[in-house]
Amino acid sequence: MALYVAEGDEIWDWAAGAYAGRELGFPVYWDNNLPTSGYAASHVIPRQGQVALLRIRPLEGSSPLFFERAWCSFVYEIQNLKNASAFLAVYEEAVSQGVDRDEWIRRNTQLEFLAIERTRAFYEQVWEPWCCARGLVPTPGEWYANAGKTYEEWIAGSVGPLAAEYWGTYFDEVLLDER
Repeated sequence: MALYVAEGDEIWDWAAGAYAGRELGFPVYWDNNLPTSGYAASHVIPRQGQVALLRIRPLEGSSPLFFERAWCSFVYEIQNLKNASAFLAVYEEAVSQGVDRDEWIRRNTQLEFLAIERTRAFYEQVWEPWCCARGLVPTPGEWYANAGKTYEEWIAGSVGPLAAEYWGTYFDEVLLDER
């Protein structure tokens, strides 16, 4: 990454601040384990004495596109961690049987979509101007530009159903055992 981002760059400072807790109110720790469920990245919400963790799947290659995918994954997971308390609230409600499977999926995918909206905003406000200032050509599609402008468009599109499937599987295989 040093090929493109240097200490003191706006993106470097944002990432360092995110790890340090400026973005979230709690620090985030790098985890070398592979992300869950085959995704490009994943996170662990801090709860019950655990720390927040971030995992990014290693990408083969050194092209600007691989670099951009890694950064988008990082930004998205930080944006998703901003929903930590809301994810935990849905979880606690579901464990106490106050949320059924369909509501569980809907509420969690709405939180995922909120992270997508924040990631797109980061792209527009930070990433795209940073790339243009360095003569790099950004790839809006990597930053959810085509993911649908509303939750309804996104959940009906190509990625939303995968998120719904993930949350449905989690409900069936993990949450039901905790009730």
